[in-house]
Amino acid sequence: MCACPFYFGLYALWPFDQGVRFMFPLLPLLLICAVRGLLIVSSRLGPAHRWMPAFYAAIFVNLAFCTYEVYKQPTHHQLTTEWNLATKICQSGGASHVPEASELTKRQRYRMSLFCSFLLDRQLGFAELPENVEIKK
Repeated sequence: MCACPFYFGLYALWPFDQGVRFMFPLLPLLLICAVRGLLIVSSRLGPAHRWMPAFYAAIFVNLAFCTYEVYKQPTHHQLTTEWNLATKICQSGGASHVPEASELTKRQRYRMSLFCSFLLDRQLGFAELPENVEIKK
């Protein structure tokens, strides 16, 4: 119940289907629980070992961040390349004006049609690339 306002607010601002969107609203609640747990554990340890929970938490957060960054990089490069091609298709007046568009697989055409739908702000069919696009300036 505590996460409901966070989810609603995020869906209103970010209505796209991405995996991070589902975890993001829970981060405040997870951080509160983690800090409270660290405080409880460190209060039960002696004065000489109070630094250990914070040290291990920092190591685990660093490992999680590094793992996320390593797995995110190939996806980020692919998305940047696809966005650039979709922008080129929409700005050139259609897919027939871009030689790279003829070499796309069916899956890539579907993804391009989603990107072009977003860029042109209109609905396209399944794996349909825009043709005869009027460029708005």
